[in-house]
Amino acid sequence: MPGSSSQDPNSSHSGDASHLDIAIITGYSNYDLKLSTLAERINGSSSLNMSVSYYLPATSGENVDLSGMDIIYINMFTDSASKLENTVNEAISNGAVVIGYNTYLPDSIDNSSIPSSFTDISDFKDYLQEYWVYGSTNGSNFDNLIFYLARVFYERDDLQVAAPEGAASAIYHPGMLIVLISHPMRVNTSNGTAAGMKVSILSTRAPPR
Repeated sequence: MPGSSSQDPNSSHSGDASHLDIAIITGYSNYDLKLSTLAERINGSSSLNMSVSYYLPATSGENVDLSGMDIIYINMFTDSASKLENTVNEAISNGAVVIGYNTYLPDSIDNSSIPSSFTDISDFKDYLQEYWVYGSTNGSNFDNLIFYLARVFYERDDLQVAAPEGAASAIYHPGMLIVLISHPMRVNTSNGTAAGMKVSILSTRAPPR
């Protein structure tokens, strides 16, 4: 099922609870406080055995070195992409898992490297986007995004992962089996991004086990 974090046979990393260095890159400057709190929370827990850093346009100069990262997650990073392109490519050359959503930066995954429960890479990235969007109101989604990627690509089965959690408006019709749910989302416009809503049929994804 989509959302399952069981290691896919095609995934190329194995873990043994190995230490992971993880970077988040985003153009959403209003996520600064949320991501700062995330980094403090993750980096302050030795039992998690991972380090998290994050980069916004204001902190993403050409002196940033991401070459040693194990996982890089990128969301909505365009105008300053050229400043980090070389170091992201170095990370990919060194074997990092790099996943980009709405960005000019490269990523390292394709349909062969994602869990087989997803139809394609777009489906996989859309699932990760649910963690990201809901993280704006519930910071635990950022934790679970990181844990999910660590389990999928590095077999970090010691990590407990929950499915994306957030406020959703549901419309039920007693005579139908269909449930419509509206999700918050970001919409690209000529003036940047704006808040919007996506209406979809109720997902049957189960939390990762």
